[in-house]
Amino acid sequence: PDIADSAAGYIAEAPDHTIVFFKLCFADFWATSPQDVRANVDENLGYVQRVVDASQARGLPLVIGNALPMVESDTTPSLVETHLAYNAGLEEIAAGYDDVYVFDQYSVVSSGDGTLIRGYAVDPSDSHLNDVAYVDLDQAFFSFMKENLPPVGG
Repeated sequence: PDIADSAAGYIAEAPDHTIVFFKLCFADFWATSPQDVRANVDENLGYVQRVVDASQARGLPLVIGNALPMVESDTTPSLVETHLAYNAGLEEIAAGYDDVYVFDQYSVVSSGDGTLIRGYAVDPSDSHLNDVAYVDLDQAFFSFMKENLPPVGG
């Protein structure tokens, strides 16, 4: 729950010309039933809006990583619905600002059914990403940065 305040504190102290990157952990997506989806999405988008406000106050560009899927054994239809609604909400937030961007990490590491691609987890029962996943995310992220943001400092 303190993630937005913590991020805002770091943003307030960041050097000029910093590009801020913010993402939530897969554990921040806790909806286990259809009744939980909206509350979970609203909570997480509230955190994001506070980070957006902090980056805007400093005049720093913000890149937001969207949801990270979980391994198959931890994925439910409500979780997938939460991820998709959160990702759509991020796009809506970013559309309101010239210097807020959404990095679509979800499409890089998610299979067609909303689970983490097999072989991307450190363990079949642990949704933390392994080195293979990070190599693919890095490649996509650096391409995203090159296409969307000017070089730092100008």
